[in-house]
Amino acid sequence: MATTPTVEEVLAQTAIGNDFHRWAVQGGSITIETERLRPVLEEAYDPRMENWVALISWDDEDQSFWVC
Repeated sequence: MATTPTVEEVLAQTAIGNDFHRWAVQGGSITIETERLRPVLEEAYDPRMENWVALISWDDEDQSFWVC
């Protein structure tokens, strides 16, 4: 049985150094600052949902995240 990752665990898994993260998006990936990523992760986080990260989407046009 898998465990639900915390916000801190997701930040650690995506970290590439110097407060930047590599985030997978449709068609590739983006480099994003911790200060922009953390609030989105905190909004999407649901300890009862194993794959809560899948609720996060990236809007290429607006260059912003949104949570389903």
